[in-house]
Amino acid sequence: MSPGATWTPFTIDEKEYRCLVDKITRLDPKTLTDDSRYTCVKFELDASFDYIQDWESWISQVCNKHRDAYHTRRSGD
Repeated sequence: MSPGATWTPFTIDEKEYRCLVDKITRLDPKTLTDDSRYTCVKFELDASFDYIQDWESWISQVCNKHRDAYHTRRSGD
């Protein structure tokens, strides 16, 4: 997200969450080309980070683990 981006906080229940995850995991990222910059790599869930509460810690650890694989897949386009 760009600096300064905001949204109204919201909550979803377990059923809505499962539906959202199902749609995200089946989504072809190329269908988002008009709305997103990073549409060359399919969404991937990694529950090994679910315990991390702080966003900065979470993003740092995710990047450290997945950065090389992302660049490899992206360059294959």
